[in-house]
Amino acid sequence: MVFPVLAFWGAIVVRLKWIVCPVAAYLLWRKGLKGTAALALGWPLVILVIPHASTQIGVIQRMFMQCLGYERVQKT
Repeated sequence: MVFPVLAFWGAIVVRLKWIVCPVAAYLLWRKGLKGTAALALGWPLVILVIPHASTQIGVIQRMFMQCLGYERVQKT
């Protein structure tokens, strides 16, 4: 299943991760979840170290296009 609206908002959250992660860490710390808060605070740095899984880009793109009503046209 593909939800273009959620993908749109997900892309915004990813771009704002340097703001979202510290805010989330603060909220978790206030609830007493200090280990989880530390992970949330360091998450943008962890993501920089993990290699990007780019092998599924074509598959995911086709799913989005199909969800939006586009059909693949065969070249003749």
